[in-house]
Amino acid sequence: MTSSHASRTTRYRRQAWSARDTLLVAFSAVPLVAVVASHCSIHKCWCFYPYPRVILPPFDVRLGLCLALLGAPVLMRPSAERGAVSVEV
Repeated sequence: MTSSHASRTTRYRRQAWSARDTLLVAFSAVPLVAVVASHCSIHKCWCFYPYPRVILPPFDVRLGLCLALLGAPVLMRPSAERGAVSVEV
């Protein structure tokens, strides 16, 4: 058996849960809770009407801002990773 075919043993090391991970989970949970709460608070959503009118849906600014929180992980990257992206043409 050559060294290239020899089996190797690795050790699994759990990553420590950090404050950044907790913040990321919180930022991801807020939009979910806001959308579900908004949907459940509208009484029309529980009624079925087979012939809806074609109109633009209403835009709720509060829900839009909550959904914008889903972009928070981009801002939470370490500064070394932010500058590491380079595009060559």
